[in-house]
Amino acid sequence: MIKKVASLLFYRWFLALMLLVILVIEMYMLLSVDGLLALHFLDVGQGDSCLIKTPGNKLVLVDAGEDESVLRELGETIPFWRNRVDMLVGTHADSDHIKGFVYVLENFDVGMVLINDLSVFDTSLDRIKEIAESNEIPIMEIEQGDNINIGELSIDVLWPPSEELDIFDDNQKSIVIQGEYSKFSFLLTGDIEIEQEERLISEKHINKVNILKLSHHGSRTATSSIFLDEIGPDAAIISCGLDNKFSHPNLEVIQALESKGITYYRTDQHGRISFKTDGIRYKKIVEK
Repeated sequence: MIKKVASLLFYRWFLALMLLVILVIEMYMLLSVDGLLALHFLDVGQGDSCLIKTPGNKLVLVDAGEDESVLRELGETIPFWRNRVDMLVGTHADSDHIKGFVYVLENFDVGMVLINDLSVFDTSLDRIKEIAESNEIPIMEIEQGDNINIGELSIDVLWPPSEELDIFDDNQKSIVIQGEYSKFSFLLTGDIEIEQEERLISEKHINKVNILKLSHHGSRTATSSIFLDEIGPDAAIISCGLDNKFSHPNLEVIQALESKGITYYRTDQHGRISFKTDGIRYKKIVEK
């Protein structure tokens, strides 16, 4: 009899505890819809990855680096109980941009996958397609002119145009997206080169932005002086690995940023770099 009473009391206490945990989680999730847009430029070594949290608390991951370090970064950026990423955007099929998606797809519930060219032969892309198809996750191409609205966040696809998908060089057909939330804007440029920058300028696809993610890890193949003048960013992000073999970022690119008074942050020196904004004002949070 005593054992039955003790067992019943334990069950009731356990049930009460579980209900309390659920209540706390639901309250946290309710409060986390804070109306703020957050950009987290993740430290994934010699690669690219940007996690976007929309004002309505949706998660968009643009690129994911080359290895499992993206899981560590996501684990330190989003609540431990949240296992859904609403959208993955692969700018192009280079392993230092999309291979990390394999680990994300294996560990998170993913809403959809967007990429520039599904016909590219690449082992990482093949694995991504395989996982997506086996889990009935929509996977599709996007191109210049497409618009993605996620609540109050508007994302315009500025590159590539459909006729550029036949280009052999994956970098040159990288997805370029410009996001806008009220008066705040950002530009993510994949690995495009100066030729694509010139096209974006001449065809009047780009506007002034607050935050620029430099193309190709700060390589000299991109980020011309004219391009910087055209978009006039407040701050620039360089995603690169410490002491990388490519000597990224290029010294001339750094000098161009400094000569124009553009504040820049490097993931190899600053770790994860975050910006939070209400659409008007914004603040930065630097890990190191």
